[in-house]
Formats: sequence, structure tokens, C-alpha cells
Amino acid sequence: MLGGVLLLDALLAGSCALAWTWPISIALLTAAAGLLITPHLFVIVSLIVAWISGRGTDNRALRPADWLSAGLTEPVQFCRALAAMMTVRRRLWAGFEQPNAGCPSPPVLLIHGIACNHGVWRGWFEPLRAAGFSCVRAIDLEPIFADIDRHAADVALELRNMQCRSSGARVAIIAHSMGGLVARAALRITGPGVISSIVTIGSPHHGTAWARLAPFQPTRQMRPGSSWLQVLNSSQEGSWQAPMTSIYSMQDEFIVPPRSAMTAGAQNHELHGLGHLGIIASPECIKLTLAALGRT
Repeated sequence: MLGGVLLLDALLAGSCALAWTWPISIALLTAAAGLLITPHLFVIVSLIVAWISGRGTDNRALRPADWLSAGLTEPVQFCRALAAMMTVRRRLWAGFEQPNAGCPSPPVLLIHGIACNHGVWRGWFEPLRAAGFSCVRAIDLEPIFADIDRHAADVALELRNMQCRSSGARVAIIAHSMGGLVARAALRITGPGVISSIVTIGSPHHGTAWARLAPFQPTRQMRPGSSWLQVLNSSQEGSWQAPMTSIYSMQDEFIVPPRSAMTAGAQNHELHGLGHLGIIASPECIKLTLAALGRT
């Protein structure tokens, strides 16, 4: 998602430089301006499309104040997330203990969404540490557009490694967007003996209409009514092997319709006035997540 915005901006700047024989300095300035303007336009257009898609389906999703709030805050959160992922370092979590036999708290694995990296979790560092979680890892899903089941196999391996280094303690998962589907697919592999609980944030448990616009394997899997989602939901919804919590916003511009993030048998928490990246940065979302993990 964010990588696509960067690529689009670079292509536009390069095309202008070639078409109008701009000096390289002007092309670079154009690209820099695009980095500031393009994310805002992208988010605003997405919010408008999401609002139109929700008309006539749920009046509570159409409150102007909530959409205004999302429209004002989501472009800022989008740029912050973009900056965090561009400057991410492999040792982002320096200061957190790696899971080991002496770890005093339950291990936690963070899973990002499609076309992102673990930089989106930067704002969770202090809240998790303050809540007493010191055994935390944030995995990168690679390759970016791989099959969700392939990502799930990598996550399952990481979960088992974390459990082994934590004296057999089961691992809690916090996942954003597509990461929630990866977590659920990993649960099918490991079972409840490895995963203690799952918290999903803005995850398309029943698909999203936006996925119809992209030809990649994971987006095909996330299309509403896809055979992959049908199999996953028929095997899990209402009979979860581990406690399941879903947090979502009615103004999420990328989960269309927004209540696609609800899932039967889970603790569903509905928020308002937050976009797809705004929800992961929301103090209320963090509070609900910590409560779901038994840390208030």
C-alpha cells in the first residue's frame, strides 16, 4: 500500500522529467512535493470511496463528524507510517529482551499488513513496555505479495521459536490488517498449544472491496466471498481455538465495508473517526489490546 504510493510518485516525477526535459533538480523537487501531496490525495480519495460504498448499508457509518475526523487525521498517520517504515532498522526493538528462558512476561508477536513492514509498530514500543511486556518481536512478511498461507508458515515457525525460547510459554499475537488473516492461518497450523490469543486491528475477516482492484495473490484471497476466506471462516468462526479479539473502525477507508472486520465468536470492538492507519496509532486501540491481553 505505502510502497505503491512511493512508486507512483517516483514514476510521475520521472515521467515529467523525461517528457518536459526538466533539470534533475526540478524533478527531485517535484518528487519531494509529491511525497507530501500524494499520500494526502490518496487517503482522501480512499475515504470518499469508502463513504460512498457505505451509503445505504449502515447509517452509523455515515456520521459526518466521524468522517471529518478520519479525513483530518488519516493523512497525517499515513505520512507518519510511511516515514517510520522508510527509516526502520532491524534493531528497532533494541531495549526489548529477546524471548528467552528468563523472560518474565508472556511473549508477543506483532504482524503488520500488506505492503508494510514492522515500522508501523513503532508507536507500540512504550505502551507494551509500560504494560510489562518485554518479550516482543515484530516480524516482516516477505516477499511482500506472497500467498497468505506462505506468510502463515513463516509466522508459525517464528511462534514455535519464540515459545521454545520462552520455556514453553504460549505466544500472544497482535496483528494489523492482512496480518490478522495471517495470524488466523498460522493458528490453523500451530493450534492453541502455541498461540495464547489473537488481537486483530482493522483486519478484513470477510474481505474488502478494495482487494478487487489488485491482481496479487493475497489480494485475491482478501476479496469478499473468495474461496480462501470461505474455507478459513467456515473452519474458525464461532469455534475459536484461542481467544479472539477484533478491533475496527467504521471509518476505515481500506476495509470496505468496515464491518467486514467483525467476526463471530470474537470480542468485537467498534471505534469511530479513525482510518486504517489511524486505528493502529490510536490510544484507545492500544488500551483495548492491552485489556484483551490481560494488561489494563
